[in-house]
Amino acid sequence: MRAASALRCPLCATADPLPIVYGYPGPDHIRAALRGEIALGGEVHTAVRPAFECRRDHCGHTFDADVRSAAR
Repeated sequence: MRAASALRCPLCATADPLPIVYGYPGPDHIRAALRGEIALGGEVHTAVRPAFECRRDHCGHTFDADVRSAAR
């Protein structure tokens, strides 16, 4: 998988997407999300779990490094 810094949002081309962290967030995850370092994905019980979220306001597109499996 490519590093997040090499990725761009497939919808708006914004660079440096946020990695999505799934599961119940602990204090460190909450602080990192508030600093804009990660996106919280929550407790997802499906097979589709995108790896990245666009950091641009009003986009919020979620996608994998392999954008052919992108989800919104």
